Amino acid sequence: ARMGGGIDAHDTVLRINQAPTLGFEADVGSRTNLRVLNKKWTHVYGAHHPELITADYFSRKHHQLIVSRCNVGEFKKVAVAAARMVDNMNRTAGAEVGQPYNATVRFMATRLVAHAAALITNFRRVMQEAMQRRYRGGNAPSSGFMAVFYALQRCRNITLFGFSLDECRSGGCVRPYHYFFNYPDSEWLRAHASHSFSLEGLILEALHLTRRLCLVKHHLNLSDPSSCAFSIAAIPEAADLSRYRLPHYKMMKLAPDVRAHPMRLDSTPVMQQQQQQQMQSPQHQKPGGTLSEAAVAAAGIS
Repeated sequence: ARMGGGIDAHDTVLRINQAPTLGFEADVGSRTNLRVLNKKWTHVYGAHHPELITADYFSRKHHQLIVSRCNVGEFKKVAVAAARMVDNMNRTAGAEVGQPYNATVRFMATRLVAHAAALITNFRRVMQEAMQRRYRGGNAPSSGFMAVFYALQRCRNITLFGFSLDECRSGGCVRPYHYFFNYPDSEWLRAHASHSFSLEGLILEALHLTRRLCLVKHHLNLSDPSSCAFSIAAIPEAADLSRYRLPHYKMMKLAPDVRAHPMRLDSTPVMQQQQQQQMQSPQHQKPGGTLSEAAVAAAGIS
C-alpha cells in the first residue's frame, strides 16, 4: 500500500493489539501514540510474555496502552510489565538520545464496549429489515471497531487505514486477516465468530458517507490523506448531521496504583455535545439504498 508517510503525518497514530511497525514502515508508518489491546493480548503481555512489549511498541515520546475487556488483575499485570519495560529501555537507550520513553496504561470503561455492541445490534436489525438478508457473526465489537468507536469520541478528523471491507462471496475466496505473518498469533489466528466484520464494514462505510471519518480502502493509493479528512466546519448544513451524533462518554478509568498522565488527544467531541446522550432509535423510514441515511439514522447513529 505504501501509505506509511501519510499515516505518520497524522497528529495521533492508533494501532491495535500486536500490530508491528518494524519492517513495515513503508506501508504502515513508524509512529505509534496509542495502542488498543483486547482481553487476549492484555493477558499475553501481562501474564505470559511481557518481553513482547518492546521498543517497537513504544515511541520515544508519550505513549499509551489502552486495555479493554479484561479484569483489574490482568490490567495491573500489563501495567507493571509496561512500566518495567519502559524502565529497561530508558536504562539501555533512552539516556543515550536524551529522549526517554514514557508510557501510560489506561483501562477502557466497559460501558463504552456495551454502547458499541448496541450500535452493531441496532444496525444489524435495520439492515436486515431493509435489505432482506442476514449478516453472519455476532454483535460483539472487534478490537478494530472499538478503536474506531473510541476515536469517534475523541478526535475531530479520523482517517482509517488497513480496513479491508471486501466480502468473500465465493467458496474459494480468501482475505488476509493481518498484514504481518511472522509475529505471535499471526499465522493461525482467524476472525472470531462473535464478530461480524461485514456488518462492521457497513457501519464504517456509513460513517464515511456521512463524513464522520475517512475510510481509505486497501486498494487505493492515497498520497495525501488530508484530502480525505473532513472538517466538521466544512460540512454543509443540508447534510443534517445532527442525526449522526454519537454520544460522548467518559470512557477511561485508571487503577489507583498507575500514574495518570494527561490525554494527548484532541478532547473536543466531534459535535461539541455538552452532556452525555443516550442512543435513541428514530422512527423507521423506508431506505433509499444499501446504506441510506434513513437506515443509518434508524440504526442508532444519532
